[in-house]
Amino acid sequence: MSNNQAEYSASNRRETIVDSTPDYVSSPGSSVSSSSLEAASRMHARNRRRASHFNTPVMADSTLDVMLTVMIAYEQHVPIRQNAIALANRLPPENCETLLEALTRAGLLSPKGPEGTVQLTAKGIAQMQEYLRNFG
Repeated sequence: MSNNQAEYSASNRRETIVDSTPDYVSSPGSSVSSSSLEAASRMHARNRRRASHFNTPVMADSTLDVMLTVMIAYEQHVPIRQNAIALANRLPPENCETLLEALTRAGLLSPKGPEGTVQLTAKGIAQMQEYLRNFG
């Protein structure tokens, strides 16, 4: 395979991953029917497409993406760990940890949920719901 073919193949795989619906998005007929969940899922997918399009970290909004990921988990009543947040947002573990610490200091997240999970605080839930109502 030539370099051009390899680049094309890698590009297609990346676009397939980016454009596919994430596993955490509810499917039709599921018990989750929250407008916050739908808005957060759409917004997170849009952000991933934008980041892939520009292909540079400076165009990413990793902090909001982390909050969207945790909000989606909250709306689906699914516990989420730091490593899952890092994977969902294509972040190196150390960058994810730095963001989680900053969001915890801001009073939006609590990293000491059951069994080491990350969860939104009451303040984080209220602010994300309002944000998604206004901008989702």
